[in-house]
Amino acid sequence: MIMLDLEKSVAIVQLTGKPSFEDVRCKIEELLNHPDHINGMDELWDFSNADMTSLRENELRMLSFFIGQHTDRIAKRTALVLGRDVDYGIARMWEVYAGHQAPQERHLFRSLDDAFSWLSA
Repeated sequence: MIMLDLEKSVAIVQLTGKPSFEDVRCKIEELLNHPDHINGMDELWDFSNADMTSLRENELRMLSFFIGQHTDRIAKRTALVLGRDVDYGIARMWEVYAGHQAPQERHLFRSLDDAFSWLSA
């Protein structure tokens, strides 16, 4: 699911189940190609009901590289919400890789409320 709040200039992306590398990459493309997407708008990726364990280290690197190819279009600030410790750890690994490819500010959260608070600050 993708929802764009144009008033707050934030895109909310939700993935559930056990998303694959291709699922995440396609969701990024879907967001960037959404007719209401504004380059640089904040993003909240809600993985709180997702199992990220199918993503391998090389796939996290490829996602980071893919994002790096779109630095002019992706969020200036990205919040990721994770529900489980293992998913938080996987997202933390991606966060490190992404930092080398794209200089945007990103943070990981355990709750949607905390993520929204950070984005609204």
